[in-house]
Amino acid sequence: MTRCLTLLLLATPSMGQSPLPHFSIENPDATLKDAFVEQRRLVKQEIKQIGGFKGGAVSANAKKWFKSDKPMSGVLPEHGWIRAGKPLSIAHKDNRVLEVEIGFIIGRDVTRPLADAEEARSIISEIVPAVEMPLNRVGRNGEMLFRDFIAANVGADQYLVGKPFEKGIDVEGIKISLSRDGVELTTAVGSTADGGQWENVVFQVNKALEQGYEVEKGQIIMTGSLGKIVPAELGDYVARYDGHSDISFSITEQCAFSATEVFKGGRVNSVQAHDYDGDGLKDLIYVADKKLYLAFGPRYEKLPVFTFPDKFRGDSLHNQLMDVDGDGDMDFVGCSFGLYWIECPDKPKSQWRFHKISSESNGIHCILIHDVDADGAKDVVINNYLPQEKFGESIIWYRVPENPRTDKWKPLPLADRTAPGGVHYMSMGDLDGDGVEEFLSGAKGQNFKNGNWFAYWKRGQEVEKPWKRTTIPGQYLGATHVYPADVDKDGRMDLVGSMGHGKGIVWLKGPNFEVRAIDDKLIGPHAMQIADLDDDGDVDVVACANFSAKAQWFENDGKGNFARRHLLNDQRSYDLTISDLNGDGRKDIVIAGWKDGNIMILLHN
Repeated sequence: MTRCLTLLLLATPSMGQSPLPHFSIENPDATLKDAFVEQRRLVKQEIKQIGGFKGGAVSANAKKWFKSDKPMSGVLPEHGWIRAGKPLSIAHKDNRVLEVEIGFIIGRDVTRPLADAEEARSIISEIVPAVEMPLNRVGRNGEMLFRDFIAANVGADQYLVGKPFEKGIDVEGIKISLSRDGVELTTAVGSTADGGQWENVVFQVNKALEQGYEVEKGQIIMTGSLGKIVPAELGDYVARYDGHSDISFSITEQCAFSATEVFKGGRVNSVQAHDYDGDGLKDLIYVADKKLYLAFGPRYEKLPVFTFPDKFRGDSLHNQLMDVDGDGDMDFVGCSFGLYWIECPDKPKSQWRFHKISSESNGIHCILIHDVDADGAKDVVINNYLPQEKFGESIIWYRVPENPRTDKWKPLPLADRTAPGGVHYMSMGDLDGDGVEEFLSGAKGQNFKNGNWFAYWKRGQEVEKPWKRTTIPGQYLGATHVYPADVDKDGRMDLVGSMGHGKGIVWLKGPNFEVRAIDDKLIGPHAMQIADLDDDGDVDVVACANFSAKAQWFENDGKGNFARRHLLNDQRSYDLTISDLNGDGRKDIVIAGWKDGNIMILLHN
């Protein structure tokens, strides 16, 4: 991110941010010091974690225009840091501009002001290409002054960071250009920054310390815009850095995501997201290589918090989060030749404690955390698709006992031998509008008899006795997911189902559950969730195919018409999670790459 002379003109807020007052108009006698006080207030209010610091008005001409002998300084949000990779698309906003810059990654914590450029070189571990997408939130009620930009945090918002340059690169002499659809928009050299790149690093680090911020290892210093600032219009862009390291990206009209691999090297079936360290950013928790890992956002460096004993398979086919012991934190509920929970300690970074729930079900495929009996407390639901098991071809649920660490968990039959055929994902919802939720599931068939169906179960007078099953008419080869949702917003509950061991995703229109195709091409969408991904008030679908290795989302127009949007190629997944990872109010996607031995996050741009 960074600033320069032209970024004024627009005032539409983005990412849920509200417009800002025109500081110099509301405070005509305010000083530059007062503007920095206002900036600190804004940073404290809106930035959960600092990603780095940025300059603006770094050229001699920009300083002259602003009647200042110093550049601007602002604070970059960690949630705005986008690791440039493939694919990389940014949703169009008519209040954005683009700035090509050079970024400097801090290699160690800095606790005192830097003396000179030589000392600045000693604290930098990597130099990177960067494209900032600043955002002006101040209305054009009058002339924009230097202190107005300072008070508005110099428009800091999102920024693309590319792969590091080779060591020893000449940052002053490097030639830079930005093109859109093959047409060159601006060119510059590193020395465009008045005083040089390293002197600007010194200034930004020292200004951050002066304002009371911690300058830490892993943060980025962006020294300021090089070349013209250009409008962020639709198109395909390339920021070139003299053949050293380029950044390619697209700006589209659609909801856009950027993908980053945050784990590689072990089979991951399922991954969950929760803020365990209380910093406002979601962390990831998953099982790989017979270990339970916590990976703390935003950089997702993993920490093993539990090692499974040898008798466990150790890959936890599926898992969920639940405050099992009622102490206010989220414990881990998993299955691997039995059902268990792993207790989160008071300090999540210390070792977690294993507790068995049941060893009677060794064919568990999925876990659902839901208030089955509507008593206000969450319960644990499992399926068991092995016919020979005690609870084979059944759905079993457990109330949490008074003391979940020592008391016996009592199995309660929801479907007593009425769920054959390889049951998969489960959900609950009020299908008929009577105020009582039904239970739903699907069965894949294939190597299991009496499968290839979607069905729901309705409770009777006694919730602890088996519920009555109703099969939804139709032949659903390889059925896995089924979720209740009002797809077309007609006030009646519909269903969204996938053939995770077959092909396609369907919408079953209520009340008679007429079959309508959402997609009939995606082979093996074993990972599937529904959510209002683009925040337009209707239900969209996200899927990743375990067999055809494609991740896609399907945009609903509110009437049940779905448009296919591409996310990833070459990604084979077993499960995915939708969650706001960085606290920007938008839904992100986490994909557990079963056959690829990885975890991918797709941040909503």
